[in-house]
Amino acid sequence: NHLFVNLCFGLLGIYVVYILAFYATSITELCILAGVLVHYFLLATFFIMAADAINLLNKMLFVFVKIPRYSTITAIISWSVPAVIAVVTVVPDHSNYVKINFCRPYDIQFYVGLLTPFLVLYTFNWVIFVIIMGFLINRYCKKKAQSTQQGQSGQLRHQLRNAVALSLLFGLGWALGLPATEGISNVAARTTFQVLFIILTAFQGFYIFVLQCLTGKNAVQAKKEWKRWFHFVTCRADRQIQGSVRSQTASSVLSERSRHQHKQRQPGKVGE
Repeated sequence: NHLFVNLCFGLLGIYVVYILAFYATSITELCILAGVLVHYFLLATFFIMAADAINLLNKMLFVFVKIPRYSTITAIISWSVPAVIAVVTVVPDHSNYVKINFCRPYDIQFYVGLLTPFLVLYTFNWVIFVIIMGFLINRYCKKKAQSTQQGQSGQLRHQLRNAVALSLLFGLGWALGLPATEGISNVAARTTFQVLFIILTAFQGFYIFVLQCLTGKNAVQAKKEWKRWFHFVTCRADRQIQGSVRSQTASSVLSERSRHQHKQRQPGKVGE
């Protein structure tokens, strides 16, 4: 849970500074700051994703091996190491952070300070993803012979859901940002990569919220409790409405009877 909170803050930082880096190109100092922040939050987020990958791998393959204070240690590393890399990268020549279209590191500072650590972390996440998916597929194949056809289809859907959740959690769609840059001369191909990059990265926080929060065990239990409470309240309200209707019906019947009896007595009084 602590790692998820750190990941959410990292993604929030990326989304906010990306907007700032797009509109800060006209002011040099602000553009440099925005470029450094883009550099920092991008690396910090991928450090946190790598920490999530290690934590998940440890829980699945090494069940009885627990790292003390893992979340605290990895959070400190994930937020401090990218800061050092960003500062060391910007100090030699901060002019490479200022461009007309977007504020970010360019030229040698982009390749050494941003692209190299990004590719290392991205490759590491892919390796962890392949290992975990191999473990899940192996476990699925072992249970396949013991399950019914309906149970097999349910397990297959569960494994596919795990694959999608892991790919989003490990940020495997971020590499599409490399061919989505202006380096590709084919406009159609570049536009396709840009659309895919936006879909997979801009809504990454929302996807994680849906897959990990709305469909998690705690969320399912909370929805059950909410449905039980709603059913109790609505049934109680229905009982109160039915009781009120019955009381109104009984009072109307009594009043009708009294009026009928009163009408029957009036002719007798007139004859007398």
